[in-house]
Amino acid sequence: MKEISVEELIGTHVVDSEGKKLGRIHEISAERGEDSCLVDAYYVGGRAMIVRIARWAVPSKMSSALESKLVRPFRIPWDEMDLSDPRHPRATMCKEQIKRVAR
Repeated sequence: MKEISVEELIGTHVVDSEGKKLGRIHEISAERGEDSCLVDAYYVGGRAMIVRIARWAVPSKMSSALESKLVRPFRIPWDEMDLSDPRHPRATMCKEQIKRVAR
């Protein structure tokens, strides 16, 4: 099993299986085990960083209003992300197959 640093992935551009741009990785969801963390999903989106900053810096009501106006990020399951080249992550599905979620 290959280990990749989270710092290596956050902010990296992601493309789909056809080479279409999806955005940047802005969040990684993981489950903590006894000895390690197992990645569950990657959240990717063009405006997702704005949402993250808003959650931290803006009061919650304003942050929620801002989030509702922005595009929801893609949720890419761990097994649908090709990280064989961590500098160029690639979803193994086409853009139309990947779900967008509210975060």
